[in-house]
Amino acid sequence: MMLIQAGSVRKGMWIVGLLVILQGCGPGFFPSADVESEEPNNNFSQAQAVNADALRTVQIAGSFSAQNDLDVFSLGDLVEGETISVQMRSSRIVLGREMALVIFDGDLNAANAAGVSPSLIFEEVLTHVVRKSGHYYLALSSGELFTQTYSVVVALGTETVPPPRPQTVFLNFNGISSLNIGSVRFRNLLPFSSTNLAINHAAIAADILQRVRNDFGNLNISVVSSYDTFAPAQPHSTIYITGSEDGYFGLAESIDWYNENPQDNAVVFAGSLAKSASSTGRFSQLVANVVTHETGHLLGLIHTDDNTEIMDISTPTFMLEMDQAFHRAPLASKEFPIGWEDTLELLTFTLGILHL
Repeated sequence: MMLIQAGSVRKGMWIVGLLVILQGCGPGFFPSADVESEEPNNNFSQAQAVNADALRTVQIAGSFSAQNDLDVFSLGDLVEGETISVQMRSSRIVLGREMALVIFDGDLNAANAAGVSPSLIFEEVLTHVVRKSGHYYLALSSGELFTQTYSVVVALGTETVPPPRPQTVFLNFNGISSLNIGSVRFRNLLPFSSTNLAINHAAIAADILQRVRNDFGNLNISVVSSYDTFAPAQPHSTIYITGSEDGYFGLAESIDWYNENPQDNAVVFAGSLAKSASSTGRFSQLVANVVTHETGHLLGLIHTDDNTEIMDISTPTFMLEMDQAFHRAPLASKEFPIGWEDTLELLTFTLGILHL
């Protein structure tokens, strides 16, 4: 059994203190556990406490009994600078939508998350550095997978909290001949000026730019436009705003928690949005909301379920013509069945505040 031992050095991090093993136990697959996962533990109020023994370790047997099942565990109180490092393996899987693992803080806000692909060996899922002292939970969802057993290894350690980092975002309205967004390749993306609307494209682009800047308020992010400047020399993310049409309104390269990669990309299909706009006057707000939404993914935000919140996934198109904002909202059920996301707080941890 592959474990992270207390006192070992891993990725420059000294592992100290508590080592927690959430151990799925199936006949002949994993050894017996110290504690059996007890149902119901499907929400925060029923979260099962993980209590370490004298050796600061505990093994808990866990399994999912159905699709979209939940297991929630209480990790106790943690302080700023502690780390939660997670590895996982699982067995007896019928393929479907992958499992999800989320770390929640004491306010029940998602602090970090990852999708989990089936694996019979331990694979690293995520490492989270605590940025806000308080209680923490580890929650797992089977999604559309039926998984009889799983095993999660959680090691708590210490690490310097990464400081917020400013980010530059370049809105590229020029089009591009070929673009890969994750595993999806787009070819011959037309410039924004090809959008089939009787508008002053330069003026609309300037309005989109200002609306996106307003969305981020005093967060330490610089948003610039290809109508005004060349691509920045410093590391930056690019949002391609194209006049082409597609089945997507927008697509981001990744959900980059805490902006570990400051040079990832996204695309927004203004050509598709033009067909959905009720008027040319509403068009710029519609595009700006989608641009800010995709930029949010590149900064680590996941989907919410609140029509007034920018990361919402269920907003009807006509409501996208209204100004949305970053704020605390329930997680979208497609992301995770319980919990919230405080998008403004996460962006503050990630970017910091611009002091004028």
